[in-house]
Amino acid sequence: MRRVHIALAAFLASCAHAPAVAPAASVPASNEVLIRIERAAGGGTWRVAWRLPRPVREVRFSRPGHGDRAAHWTIGTAGLSLSTEDGVDRITSAGPPFRGFEVVVAEYARKPEKDYQVFIPFTDGSVLVFTGAFDVDAPAGGPSWPIGYTLVPRPGEGVVVGGVSHRGKAAWIAEGDGTYACFGDTPPVETPFGVAVVDRGMPAWLRDRTLALAPRVFARYASGTGQALSERPTLFLSYGVDPAPGRQSFGGWTLEGVVQLDTRLGARHTGEEDPDVWEKQARLLAHEAAHLWLDHAFRPAEPAGRWLDEGGADAFALRALVDLGVITRERFQETLSADAAECLRQLEDGPLSGAARAGRWKALYRCGELASFLAEAAASRRDPPWDLLQFWGQVFWDAPDRTYDEESWFSVLSALPGGPEASDVVRRMVDRPDPSIAAAVGSLLRIGAWPAR
Repeated sequence: MRRVHIALAAFLASCAHAPAVAPAASVPASNEVLIRIERAAGGGTWRVAWRLPRPVREVRFSRPGHGDRAAHWTIGTAGLSLSTEDGVDRITSAGPPFRGFEVVVAEYARKPEKDYQVFIPFTDGSVLVFTGAFDVDAPAGGPSWPIGYTLVPRPGEGVVVGGVSHRGKAAWIAEGDGTYACFGDTPPVETPFGVAVVDRGMPAWLRDRTLALAPRVFARYASGTGQALSERPTLFLSYGVDPAPGRQSFGGWTLEGVVQLDTRLGARHTGEEDPDVWEKQARLLAHEAAHLWLDHAFRPAEPAGRWLDEGGADAFALRALVDLGVITRERFQETLSADAAECLRQLEDGPLSGAARAGRWKALYRCGELASFLAEAAASRRDPPWDLLQFWGQVFWDAPDRTYDEESWFSVLSALPGGPEASDVVRRMVDRPDPSIAAAVGSLLRIGAWPAR
């Protein structure tokens, strides 16, 4: 993975627009898949066309469709059909092999469980599209297929992808899980941390506070871990009005170089500044930003427990918010105490090792957060003391090939003063929780009397 240090405090004064990029060729070069995503002029539908490196009788989509492809896609190529087997969607020919196919997609806005939402509408008419939903796999046993995209907005609109704003068509090469691309006319803004695209319907106070906090969070993580990001991230902020006046909804995703936040507020929360809304928005921003370090700059090795990265991101966020003065130390103590208590309640249903398979995500978040703060409690006893970001920085430093796992995390913890005791508690949380953990957690954290930092 590339490691190029960047100056997070640099401010770019104006928004730069790259020239339109020529559409992809009609015939793939070598073993490349070419995919064209076009936003239909009438609105509400998308035309997607694939060109494969060679004829096949079947092609499988790389990511699950959660039933949405069957519900919202119409195959436009004669002789081909969409089917699902063992959770895998595929395009199959009833006759000869095929080298290309087309579909018409009726835009849908649904959040699947623990996966990326394919279409995220802005109130101002722009739409975020997750490109990974269209990726296809090479046949088993052969070399992988790189994927090249041509992204086509409606006339007069543009595309923001890969941190660059394009007028008209844009070309993009897929890597990893895909990315988010914004189709529409929402103006991108250059910020101290990178490009931001903000729904123009978002309340001005929430927009301004979020954009002001983001560079401080990125800088805190970079300095705390000693690891700068290799590229300037793109921040997408979508917004919507919830029909229930008192309801609030916050969601987010992180991809390579991308942080996406989706905020939906009822009418009671859209006027004056709302402290509760701001704390939730700030914590969501800090959580998702943490994944740029925990899942992209570095990656948990399989089969590392999800408590490491998901709970770690919650801990990063809470540490950043108190350090940056977004929340008070009293609020920090209150939140940590409540989250630790929730973790202990969740452990009554079983260990962390089986939580992901059982869909017990709250256990992974709360107990993973608690594990990082138990590590910080041990790290604070070294000379000079570390906080949890410095602890994680050591995990990153020791990570071969920029990957980490439970054992590498425990190795760093066990070498600290008081680390063996903390390691024992966390291992019991992972494998064999029992009622005595509560007393051990209270002793290690001194909950209610967290020391000043």
